[in-house]
Amino acid sequence: MDEAKEVRCRCGEKVYTVVTTDSRCPQCGGRLFWQCQCGALLERFLDKCPYCGYIRKKRYKSARPTLRLRVIAGAGLLGAVLFAAIGYWLTKLFSQPAVAKGGSPESLPALPVPGGGIITQIISGLILIVLDLMNFSWRIVSEHPILLIFALVGFLIATRLAAQKQHFSWRRLRRHLRRRWGEVTSRWL
Repeated sequence: MDEAKEVRCRCGEKVYTVVTTDSRCPQCGGRLFWQCQCGALLERFLDKCPYCGYIRKKRYKSARPTLRLRVIAGAGLLGAVLFAAIGYWLTKLFSQPAVAKGGSPESLPALPVPGGGIITQIISGLILIVLDLMNFSWRIVSEHPILLIFALVGFLIATRLAAQKQHFSWRRLRRHLRRRWGEVTSRWL
């Protein structure tokens, strides 16, 4: 006849049971013993076998993917741009034809003057391209303010889908931000 033994589970419950590999805690259902390579049955909280010296490696692997805020934010921005483009296409499709405006483009007077270094001209050209894109996007948004709603809806839908795929929760976000803050402060302090 096997001898019963009092064992403490990880959940804190004290269990009086026979030592077998199938013994489980009645409160949480966790296993109470593990079998070493030498055949000895040991309690779960022991990581090293006292008989042969074998050290048990933890096999815990998180079922949840790591929380990547950059992926969530990037998906949101991509969704916002995509929905804004769809909204712009829909407004052009269902709107009345606009009267053509006369005049020259705003960026022509700001063209770089010939001369100067090549680096100066390249930087001036890049600045002009950025300013033209900003003026173009501001003009489109001011003509069609509903595009902001399309962009916001696209951002919310895309971030929700990306966060759902990563099993996002506010508790995980708090833990993630605390861990990152600890890493940043440990570097500087």
